[in-house]
Amino acid sequence: MKAVSLSEQDLQELELALKRDAEPGAPPPGLHKVIMDSVRAQREGARERNDAPPADRSGAVDEQGSGRFFWDQLLRWLPAPALGLCVLLAFVIARPSAPTEKSPAQLATAASILLSGTDITDSATGSLLAPMEEEYKRLSEDISRTAAFLVSCVP
Repeated sequence: MKAVSLSEQDLQELELALKRDAEPGAPPPGLHKVIMDSVRAQREGARERNDAPPADRSGAVDEQGSGRFFWDQLLRWLPAPALGLCVLLAFVIARPSAPTEKSPAQLATAASILLSGTDITDSATGSLLAPMEEEYKRLSEDISRTAAFLVSCVP
C-alpha cells in the first residue's frame, strides 16, 4: 500500500469539510409519523400475540366500547380485598365466647379428677419401672464386662 502524504493545509481543509458535513440538520418531515406508526404496529402485534385487551388510557372502555377493560381491572385488584375480608370474618367467627360461670360442684369434680391423676402416677411409677430396672442392671453388667475385656486386650 502506498503512503499518501498530505500537507498541513490539506489536513486543515479536510477537517473543516468533514465538520461542515457532520453538523446535524432538521429531521425529515415524516420521521415522527413513521416512528409512531411503528410503535402502534408493534403494540397491535403484541395484543394479537397475547390476546390482551387494548390499554385505553381513560380506563373506561376498550376500542369496541364494551367496557371489558374496566372488568379486567376490577378482577385484577378484587382478590386482595376479598381475601382480607375472609381473614377478618374468620377471626370474628373463631373469637372465643365470653366465659360462662361454672357451678362449684363442677369445679370440685374437675379438681378431684386432677388430684387423682397424681396419685395414679405415683403408684404406677414403681410397677412400670420395675422391668426397666432389671434391663438397666443387665445393660450395666454388659458394659462393665466389655470394659474389662477391652482393658485385658490392651498390652
